[in-house]
Amino acid sequence: MRPTGATTGAMNRRTFGVPGRCLSLLAAALLACSSREAPPGEGPPTQVTVGALPASSNAPATATLAANPGAAPARSGGAQTGMPAAAPTTMLVTGGYAQVFLGPVATKGTQLGYLKRGGRVQADATPVAGAGCSEGWVKLEPLGYVCSRHVTADLNNSQGKAREPALDEILPYRYASNVAHGTPLYRSVPSRDEMARYEPYLHIEPSSKEAAPSAPAADTASASAEPRKTASTKRKKKKKRGKKDRDAEAQAAADQAADDSKPAEPLSAPSFGVVAPTEATAAAPATAAPAAPAVTATATAAATVAAEVPVDGPDAGAPAVADLDGGTDAAVDDSTKPWWLRRYETGKGPEVKLSDLTEGSDKVMARRMVRGFYVAIDHTFFAGNRGWHKTTAGLLAPADRFSVVKPNEFHGAEIDEAHAAHAVAFVLAKQATTYTLDADGKTLKPAGGLKRYDRTFLTGQKATVGGKNLRETVDNVWLREGDIAYTAPGARPSGVGDHERWIDVNLSRQTLVAMEGDRPVFATLVSTGRKGGDKAHDHQTPTGSWRMREKHVAATMDGDGAASGDMPYSIEDVPYVQYFEGSYALHGAFWHDNFGRQQSHGCVNLAPLDAKRLFFWADPQIPKGWYGMNSQPDVPGSLVVVHE
Repeated sequence: MRPTGATTGAMNRRTFGVPGRCLSLLAAALLACSSREAPPGEGPPTQVTVGALPASSNAPATATLAANPGAAPARSGGAQTGMPAAAPTTMLVTGGYAQVFLGPVATKGTQLGYLKRGGRVQADATPVAGAGCSEGWVKLEPLGYVCSRHVTADLNNSQGKAREPALDEILPYRYASNVAHGTPLYRSVPSRDEMARYEPYLHIEPSSKEAAPSAPAADTASASAEPRKTASTKRKKKKKRGKKDRDAEAQAAADQAADDSKPAEPLSAPSFGVVAPTEATAAAPATAAPAAPAVTATATAAATVAAEVPVDGPDAGAPAVADLDGGTDAAVDDSTKPWWLRRYETGKGPEVKLSDLTEGSDKVMARRMVRGFYVAIDHTFFAGNRGWHKTTAGLLAPADRFSVVKPNEFHGAEIDEAHAAHAVAFVLAKQATTYTLDADGKTLKPAGGLKRYDRTFLTGQKATVGGKNLRETVDNVWLREGDIAYTAPGARPSGVGDHERWIDVNLSRQTLVAMEGDRPVFATLVSTGRKGGDKAHDHQTPTGSWRMREKHVAATMDGDGAASGDMPYSIEDVPYVQYFEGSYALHGAFWHDNFGRQQSHGCVNLAPLDAKRLFFWADPQIPKGWYGMNSQPDVPGSLVVVHE
């Protein structure tokens, strides 16, 4: 996607509402497109290889890869700057987003990447002087300098209180989908009266204190006329004070659990010079404060997400959408109600923009959400008989209005040298019959079956029998071509070294192959840009060759719809984003399970495990503890080749 106003070297911008290229359709409605730190562990991660690929996705090789997703061979993270005189110190990142520069000076064009609050890095804790940071610069391992005001050796510093991305899990964060229009995002835990005000659909009765405020004069007179307190009344009074104290303690505990719902400082994400869009669409103002790193994309929001997104945990019993936003009976005249309390016909929604979602915001509520928006969860807690998700942006989302996403466990296949000459086939059909072919080559017999996402190697042999075009597998059975997608990478581009890493994306087959020189090492299914009947809805991924420009462990994507009637969209912290051209990127997509078919708004959608695998494999290599990395002239990114 292409943030408006971002220019080369512009590192501190957050942009909203700009059409982009990366969001995928969720079921038939939600479109969404969209990275961050080094692989977990101190030693080289285990590299899983597959001999004859198992027909079943439940085979041991699959389980092994899932246990160490994103594994990649250990390799240098760029230019080394030499060992420090003293052993490096583990330091906590306290600044919202801290830029990393090549040297101890803030010079345009020398930004290497950035760190995010809560991250931990190895560094020489002794600051050195340099322009652009009066406190001095801290030298990071293995390279780069960060202003010392953004890091501390105190690992318990409250300013660095934020969840680190879970790089050993399928997704870096837990995610949840908003299931009803109008859900508020609060700045802190609201009181009962505040919830009644901002969420009238809860039908909460105002407290007696707010409904009938007492008059101080009357209270004073009443107090002066009170009879002398007996021992019994004193005990009652003491009991009443005890309850009030307990209420205060409970509220204090809730506030503590929410970490006051505010980061130490507003977050302003770096940008690595993403090109502005060609579409003439104005950027919308920020929709939340504080902001997470934003990269905008274009999407058509979902009509109904609750029924399409698997849920787990306490949110599994969330109320039905109709119960949350007034139902879908369009015959009821509710045109005078706010957009988020109106009823809409099936398949239709409110005509609002991101800028409309902050109307009514104040010190309690930051903004409202459209159904189908996603939040990334820092942690979940309970307060006031209600569950709350604290988002990675520092706001509070009522858990009963969200469905927690169940991660998709599909992933591609490692390719060992013994099978480097074979194409990898993935089953696209729900069920695919395998056949044996008689010696005469004219008679097929069913031999078994495979299910969606099962994979195998092909021998290269083809046959046509009874009108069926078939491909032979290394297991001596045949599959219908229409039931599978198989890899067919192009030749190594000129200028790519014998062992250099590059990526081949085949639009016709919806496959991706990771190459090292002439040898394929990994293959998987993708979802690229979807064709449309008009310019506003035509989002085909462009063909060409580009170097990977920048990568982010996660980046927020939001914006207004591409065409009239399209609702806005917002997905916090889209995982493992790698930009290769303008707003086009490789990234994880947890909101759909349609890999192997066109689905996105231009970006190359990958299953989360595959996005992570490629993120830590492709250049530039991101140092441990960093959240974003920019390629450099002397450390170029991996080449990405997109072709039909």
